[in-house]
Amino acid sequence: LRRADPNDARTLLQIAHCELDEQRYQAAAETLAIARSARPSDGEVRLQLAIALYHVEDFAASSVELETAAQTLGEERAEIALYRGLLLLTQPEATNAAAGAAWLERARALGGADVEPVASYYAGMGWSAAQDRGRAREALQRVVREWPGTNWATQAERRLEEMGADSRRWWGSLRAGLEYDSNAVLQGQGVP
Repeated sequence: LRRADPNDARTLLQIAHCELDEQRYQAAAETLAIARSARPSDGEVRLQLAIALYHVEDFAASSVELETAAQTLGEERAEIALYRGLLLLTQPEATNAAAGAAWLERARALGGADVEPVASYYAGMGWSAAQDRGRAREALQRVVREWPGTNWATQAERRLEEMGADSRRWWGSLRAGLEYDSNAVLQGQGVP
């Protein structure tokens, strides 16, 4: 199909879906950039491009494409909420972590199985970074409970153990020393 029409946005979008499924994110970004040139107002192309750009760690460009997609597709898409949350988690401030976790929780509510367990796992990580241990535990326990036997559940269990260990750690300090006075002379020995 691509040979018949190398700039057909629908064909390019299908090719990009395959590339994304194969985790060939750079190739998908290149394919979707061509599709965007052919159909700049296509929200689905913009959304998939935002996803590809996120995975190649071009977060600024991903954010721009995501917002353009949201204007076209609307705010009620689980993938938009998911990637908004993930993009906020790439920023170091704790307020961004809490906002990112909230978007990830919204993605879960909007899309359920389409975005899980990714949304819950990263929501747990976001709440943990924002120092909200209760919400972090709740999200991570949901991953363990609803996705048993997966790598996501294993990672969530590990993070829950780390969080438990963090709360049990005790820190202390002990100092010891030895003093002597160089002006003193031992009696009977003549040795300072």
